Amino acid sequence: MGGGPGEPGRTRGFQLWVALSPDTNSGPAASVYQAPEDIARDGPALVLLGAHDATSPLEALSPMNYLAVRLKAGESWRYQAAD
Repeated sequence: MGGGPGEPGRTRGFQLWVALSPDTNSGPAASVYQAPEDIARDGPALVLLGAHDATSPLEALSPMNYLAVRLKAGESWRYQAAD
């Protein structure tokens, strides 16, 4: 996730907002900081929420996976959702 001060064009962070089902949507909002070194990784995939071989340390209120995948030119990667 990276990039420090003075590194233009690099992402320093992002926010993920999730729309929940009506029965959980009116609960309290939460904000969690996750340091880059604490993000679970499975090959080229960072597991931001949920699980894909590796498991995120963040607790999800709804079953979902949110992955950030970075590939080099010509590489491919396939995601297979759990049954």
